[in-house]
Amino acid sequence: LEDSKPARYVTLDEDEENAIKSLGLLTRKPMIYAANVADSDLATGNDMVTKLKALAEEENAKVVIVSAAVEAELVELDMADRLEFLDSLGVGLETSGLRALVR
Repeated sequence: LEDSKPARYVTLDEDEENAIKSLGLLTRKPMIYAANVADSDLATGNDMVTKLKALAEEENAKVVIVSAAVEAELVELDMADRLEFLDSLGVGLETSGLRALVR
């Protein structure tokens, strides 16, 4: 922490981990990045997502690709239309943005 680095970067043994557990350090929690992309990039990402994935890998973090525009459209559709719309984008219901983020 004195080096201005997140606590999750520090490797601790079990006793050390137990000693700091009560502090509830947010920087000790795992990270997840949500990359908001255009609907055309939802299935595969884009150059920025590739860069974000590289950063996340260094940090042992996860990346979820989402499209806020697609999510807004999905809310308006019934289930059959949702599935068809996502299929047209090359994405499945369970791997689409918000569902993937929740998992």
